[in-house]
Amino acid sequence: MIQKHPEIGGEILAIISELPDISIGAKYHHEKYDGTGYPY
Repeated sequence: MIQKHPEIGGEILAIISELPDISIGAKYHHEKYDGTGYPY
């Protein structure tokens, strides 16, 4: 359940038109270079 927060946060922040890339940062902030992070 807790691992869904990056996707939810990314969706919420996507509506801020002044900062279009902020949703990308929120969505992928738990990803790791070796591929063991989440959500992907």
